[in-house]
Amino acid sequence: MPAFYAGLMVPDTPEGRFEMVALHVILLLDRLMQMAAMERERNADRRARDLARELQERMFDDLDASLREMGVSDVAVPGRMRKLGVAFYERMQKCHLALANDDVDALKQLFTRHIYALTQFSVLTGRELKGAPVPENESRMEENARRLADYALRARNALKDTTLNDLWAGRVPWPVPEETS
Repeated sequence: MPAFYAGLMVPDTPEGRFEMVALHVILLLDRLMQMAAMERERNADRRARDLARELQERMFDDLDASLREMGVSDVAVPGRMRKLGVAFYERMQKCHLALANDDVDALKQLFTRHIYALTQFSVLTGRELKGAPVPENESRMEENARRLADYALRARNALKDTTLNDLWAGRVPWPVPEETS
């Protein structure tokens, strides 16, 4: 959605796009883990776990294809995929904890560090990005990180009423991101 890049100032770069894909997959995985835990009592948790696995496989297949489209060599792709995997699972662990505790501040810190940092590092290479686009001032950066944290909590809440059948069918009620004022 353009609102993430134009309104919330997420850098419209491969790294910024990775962060938005990762956030939305993490939100879906969070919901699927809740469903699997609820269904475990009835031995019906397999479908939620299967969808979680499918979602992760699809995301990493898409990342692999995107790297190749960007011109990353066949030799370099596995190393970059490992870096993306580490980055994704690190973010997922921190995000799940913050979501479980409705911790806007923890989400804001996570987003500030990985999306709105004054010095950005590439999740693809682990190196500092030269000339990375950053918000014009620190207070704007923090405000955008807070707005994105609010969005993540609203998205998590919107997913609470979503059924497993809805998710398997691709019907996901993503809220509209707040525009900056």
